[in-house]
Amino acid sequence: MANRKNTFLLKRSNVVNKSPSLGDIQLGELALNTADAKLFSTYTGGLTGATEIREIGWDRLSTISGGTVNGNVIINSDLTVTGNTQLVNVSGTSFYTDYIDFNNALAPLPSDLEGRIYWDDDNGSLTLGMHGGVVTQQIGLDQYYYVKNQSGATIDIGRVVRAAGTLGSSGRILGEYMIADGTIPAKFTLGIATENIIDGDDGYVTEFGLVRGIDASGSLYGESWSGGTVLYVSPTIPGGLTSVEPTAPDLKIEMAIVIDADANGSIFVRPNRYPYLYDLQQVNYSAGTENNLDILQWNESNLTWDKTNTPSFSGLTVYNNINHFGNYILDGDILQTGNYNVTGNTTQIGNIDLTGDLDITGDVTVKGQTLFSGSSDNVVNIVGSGSTNPLFAISGSSGELFSVSDNLTGDLLSVNNINADPILIVRDDNTVLFGTNPTLSLNTTINETVLSGNVKTLYTIPSGYTSSYFDYNVSGTNGLRAGNVMGIWSGTSIQYTEVSTSDIGNTSDFNIFMEISGTTTLLRCSATTYNWDVKSIVRLI
Repeated sequence: MANRKNTFLLKRSNVVNKSPSLGDIQLGELALNTADAKLFSTYTGGLTGATEIREIGWDRLSTISGGTVNGNVIINSDLTVTGNTQLVNVSGTSFYTDYIDFNNALAPLPSDLEGRIYWDDDNGSLTLGMHGGVVTQQIGLDQYYYVKNQSGATIDIGRVVRAAGTLGSSGRILGEYMIADGTIPAKFTLGIATENIIDGDDGYVTEFGLVRGIDASGSLYGESWSGGTVLYVSPTIPGGLTSVEPTAPDLKIEMAIVIDADANGSIFVRPNRYPYLYDLQQVNYSAGTENNLDILQWNESNLTWDKTNTPSFSGLTVYNNINHFGNYILDGDILQTGNYNVTGNTTQIGNIDLTGDLDITGDVTVKGQTLFSGSSDNVVNIVGSGSTNPLFAISGSSGELFSVSDNLTGDLLSVNNINADPILIVRDDNTVLFGTNPTLSLNTTINETVLSGNVKTLYTIPSGYTSSYFDYNVSGTNGLRAGNVMGIWSGTSIQYTEVSTSDIGNTSDFNIFMEISGTTTLLRCSATTYNWDVKSIVRLI
């Protein structure tokens, strides 16, 4: 019988990366790609029950029991692992497990990469590589803000950052340097920059946790820090830190504590933002409405602390000095042992029996007799605000007799006759008016220097006067003399006469005269060769 050889030939191809389609093989048939050394068959089932072409190989086995696979294994479906295993570079769209045990004795630690997570036994936590690969988060120990820098310059690592707004729908807070000089409210303080954040980039700011790799010696700010030093936001350096506790009106914002006081050290960030008084619960006033000497008083009707400088009391017992700021009305007697100081208006209906000093800044109304006596200076001392008018006044039955102003402009002091007509007025322009109203004489003095080669106006006569009297003396290196200039005028006509002593030396270089310029009458002088000092007493009628 002749030898007969049976040969089974599979459907095949030697084209690289070519695989059969559903029409090429039927159920139970096999196909071979000799170029890729891959075997294919049909498969019906799965979630949809559809028939499809599948490659036959290790990666398609549903169960592997024992043995070792050397090389890469690509799994295109679910992987179920029972027992202990070590997987390296596992990637997939999802990974389900009851728990993961990290190597808690890992040494050395791996390099930090964005998205890498491992156990860091030195910090006692998982470490996660954050975006950018520069910052690593100790999970459970650190808390960050992810901010956008649009400040125009780099935000340096270790600097204090504040919220400066937001970037629309990006979800980013805009970060800039914080400063504690009171220009930025403390509530906008975020934390410490955990990396250098280039202008236009995003970066991390630590709100709670350890910031490493910074100069924590204090030398950047001209200070010397040590472990345990408490650091505050600097009131003078934008983004800076200081170990000197700021005082009002600068803000006190505790920012961090020094851990490793080294040029390559670390600080632990835990901000303590002390609130403003008006930020406290039940305090009923807004920022910027404060006035000097305001206090808070409980308002039982509104259940709030209200700001006021005119408090009221249902009863007051004083065992030492009284210092009262604000308006003060008392219907009753005062028995006080100690000094009594009041800033504000005071109305006293009743007797004052005071052993000590009485100091009142403000208006005083006393309905009754008042006796001031003492044996030292300033028995009665009246102090105004700089704009009080009048500061002090005495009135008789027919009107005001005497008053003193504290507003430093206009009339500073005036004395009236019994008819309340002024007979003496002292003004802020150094003039004094006295005499019979309405023809009060104006009196003042002149002290001027005229330089050689110049004509100078010594005095401009106010309107309403028709005659003047100038008693003068003139002195210079070349001589001196005294004299008088009398003048009278009407409209544009003027007549004046100068009478003087004989010269000591020679004063012919100096001339004094009167003239009308437009509607103004002037006392003027001129010097040709020398400088002259001129003094004069002025009287106008």
